[in-house]
Amino acid sequence: MLPFYLSLLIDEPEKIKFEQLYLQYRHTMFWVAHEILEDQELAEDAVHDAFLRVLDHIQNISLKKCNKTRSFIVIIVRNIALDMVRKRNKLAEVDIDDQLNIPAGNLSDPETLMLNKESIERIMKALKNLKQSYTDILTLHFVHEYSNQEIAQMLNLSPENVRIRLYRGRKRLLSLLKEDDELGSKKSR
Repeated sequence: MLPFYLSLLIDEPEKIKFEQLYLQYRHTMFWVAHEILEDQELAEDAVHDAFLRVLDHIQNISLKKCNKTRSFIVIIVRNIALDMVRKRNKLAEVDIDDQLNIPAGNLSDPETLMLNKESIERIMKALKNLKQSYTDILTLHFVHEYSNQEIAQMLNLSPENVRIRLYRGRKRLLSLLKEDDELGSKKSR
């Protein structure tokens, strides 16, 4: 990979500096990324992304300040690895729309109507056990279909705060529904 990175640099002193950084810190960077990601391939990807960022800042890096340089490089790779973990967790997170999927079908079918009613009752029961701030935002978003921006204006909050409350409310609602499912399955035994 070193030849690839060096090909991205034009200035010869920067190439020499980058080569020294690469040889000196690549193992440390891999170790840091692997400790966070617990996956060799993902750790390699994190190190690669970190070196690309180092290329962007090569002119600001000094080899004379080894502790400062090491700290800078470790922070870069650690942040990239943590971002990768967040993305992985976000992708693995079950979408509430799938979890709360009310069966589609013929609405005149009595069985479908009964399933819809039971699902709605479960959701309403779980919503009553949430903090009011989460209940309000979930209701405005899912029932009334307001955007985060509209909710923010209505509740005098920032859109970021609405997004966070929506995320936490969904997560807590799913947790309550799972607890309810577990209790139901234990009772039926």
